[in-house]
Amino acid sequence: MVAALLDLPDPDDVRLRPEIADLRVVGTCGCGCPTVDFRGGPDGLELIADAKVAGTDGDAILLFGHDGVLDRLEYVWVGGPPPAHWPSPRMLRKPRRPDPAAAKPDWLADEDSDW
Repeated sequence: MVAALLDLPDPDDVRLRPEIADLRVVGTCGCGCPTVDFRGGPDGLELIADAKVAGTDGDAILLFGHDGVLDRLEYVWVGGPPPAHWPSPRMLRKPRRPDPAAAKPDWLADEDSDW
């Protein structure tokens, strides 16, 4: 699953692929979902990669790290009981991100403004 996330189009994630061979699960989520921790890392994790799960109501897979080290693989689901297994990697879709330039409030779009 980690490799599938890192294989989604995002060139910054390529540098983390060598870590996959050394990953070991050191903890799991108590709710029954497949979320795993690879190290008992500190707070302040950074989102490294994410994907939507096709065919769901908004489920997502999130990969977190800290200081360039992979830390947690999390399954986030919408409604119902927690999933017991990871989805097939073929179901992962890179989420569409809004263009930050297109998201400017109208008052910021006016280049002649004194603000």
